[in-house]
Amino acid sequence: MHVIGTIHDDLRGPRRLERWLNRLTPSSIGLELPVGIDIDEVYEWFKAERKQELERLAQLDAPPLQQEYIAAYIHVWGYEITIPYEYEYANRTRARLIPLDIQRTLEFPNAAEM
Repeated sequence: MHVIGTIHDDLRGPRRLERWLNRLTPSSIGLELPVGIDIDEVYEWFKAERKQELERLAQLDAPPLQQEYIAAYIHVWGYEITIPYEYEYANRTRARLIPLDIQRTLEFPNAAEM
């Protein structure tokens, strides 16, 4: 088993994650999502949000370098979901995407009860 953590704001993160997935060719990929959330809907939501934010950015009167940096940042939003999704569906790898309800997983009993 390999555990790969992501830094949500890492501009190189999508490329790194994609490279690791291609190198490891996992049969299952855990995604930080609450159980019961439709992965397809989350993927489409991230794509729509990115598109909307890029359209807003195009309307700003910001210097080109600043726009370029902001656009790069927008492109990485949600990559920890979108890259595994695209790896699984676009590449037809048959890797299972498994939602991991991290908040529930990390709940600890009250210290007084320990």
